[in-house]
This record gives sequence, C-alpha cells and structure tokens, in this order.
Amino acid sequence: MTQKNKQIKIKVAERDQYICQTCFQRADPGCIAHLIADTKANRKIYGNHIIDHPLNKKWTHISNKCNDAWNIGNNPGKCKKLICKILEEAK
Repeated sequence: MTQKNKQIKIKVAERDQYICQTCFQRADPGCIAHLIADTKANRKIYGNHIIDHPLNKKWTHISNKCNDAWNIGNNPGKCKKLICKILEEAK
C-alpha cells in the first residue's frame, strides 16, 4: 500500500469514525469498501481520480457481507450520480 493510499484509508476511517457504514458497529480493524470497485477495468473506464476519491469509499468490516453491500458497479444510475458528486467537489 502506498503512502497516499494509507493516508486516504486513515482519512476515510476517521471520517466514518471507525464505524462500519453497513451495520454501524465498531470496525477496528476494518477495511475500505469501494462503491465503484477498485479494478483495472474500472480504473481504465473512470480514472484513478474517481476510484481513489474518498467519496467512493466507506469504512466497513472486513467481512464480504459488510464490504459487498456498498458495490454500486452494477447500477449505472448510482455510478453516474457518484461520479457527478466527485467531479462537483473537485471544482
């Protein structure tokens, strides 16, 4: 994990107060759930600035149940809405 990724992980964890954003229980240790998955294909489609943006991340338990609940990759409308929000914040 790069230093930048570590900083983003800490920022997301602190923003979400180390609370799993799926079940609202303390998640320490926890992990980052990407709303638009962190894959090579998605990085090519959307760009690193979208995939790495804090708004594309939620703090969750490491379990697949909690982490997978945030996947919006199969919903183009939700993806578009999130991307617009990220781009608007970047202005």
